Amino acid sequence: DRGRPHPAMLSSREVFAVNAHVLSLSTTMTSGTASNLRTNGHVTVILADQDGVYYIKGRAEPLPADPDRAMLALFSVHISDVLE
Repeated sequence: DRGRPHPAMLSSREVFAVNAHVLSLSTTMTSGTASNLRTNGHVTVILADQDGVYYIKGRAEPLPADPDRAMLALFSVHISDVLE
């Protein structure tokens, strides 16, 4: 909301590869991350391991709330670019 990206640290339980083109993200419903994703949908996921660093860019779309996980905001991220 201030015009600059702000990193959000997500655990491996909050990021899931649905397939080669779509990620699923979850975060706390009331977090700034959830609010920013709902507002503009721009997302860059950075993955780092011993083989390299990867930037996964895409657009996040909110998913319907899950009654069993009422405190979580769920998003589907459609991947547009992967940089290594």
